[in-house]
Amino acid sequence: MILTRLTVAKEAAKLAGSYLLSIPRTDRSFSSKGKSDVVTIYDKESERIIIDHIHSKLPSDDFLGEEEGLISHGGTGRWIIDPIDGTSNFVHAIPSYTISIGYEIEEGKPIIGVVYNPSLDELFWAAEGHGAFCNGSPIQCSKVAIPKNSLSVCPPPQRNPEDFETYLLLYRYICNHTEEIREFGSAALHLCYLASGRIEGMIELHVGYYDIAAGLVILKEAGGSSSSLDGSKHPQQSIIATNGILHEWYKKAVDATIGSVLF
Repeated sequence: MILTRLTVAKEAAKLAGSYLLSIPRTDRSFSSKGKSDVVTIYDKESERIIIDHIHSKLPSDDFLGEEEGLISHGGTGRWIIDPIDGTSNFVHAIPSYTISIGYEIEEGKPIIGVVYNPSLDELFWAAEGHGAFCNGSPIQCSKVAIPKNSLSVCPPPQRNPEDFETYLLLYRYICNHTEEIREFGSAALHLCYLASGRIEGMIELHVGYYDIAAGLVILKEAGGSSSSLDGSKHPQQSIIATNGILHEWYKKAVDATIGSVLF
């Protein structure tokens, strides 16, 4: 049944992606939910497209969507949906927003992940025990083992400006000890780039579970590792994610710079 659900999720992501690509850039108006947190009518419609498709194929499954919240049908598992991860990118026609669809039976432990970047037509997916893929080709994390050769993602806490000075301690350390830092504006995409060997490390001080649920499965199946900043194994509100080889180094980077401040 896991592969059936994976197929349905891939179909739903493609349907939502086609819808988002059909929206002219000039029509992408938005409203604000808070500091650096925008929402559009297209987030809501994308989520509705995803839920409607999955529900039509798997009518007893539950849903937890960023826009609509919990929808219960009495199922034993639920879908975790971010209909547009990187809404600001979508609004400004920057081609690094994604659709993120995860599935879990046990809360906080997703077993299916689908992430779609419609602008580049890159569909990443994984199911527990079945490997990770991008557009049908197997993917795996990089084998980089030296921090100075690693490419990192370390986005600023723009929705939590009170943590900015703390963040700068970590940013300076990562800049000084790794090759370079990048930021693509979508946590789901960051995890997929880790899984496909394009980057080696990712640290985010504040992240939503909707943003990372699908990507965590893809990363794990590609050989990577993840944890929260406080060391717990299943990240939901903060995350350290790596190619696996460098995970302890990135954890030590957090401990050496901001660990005493945050914890």
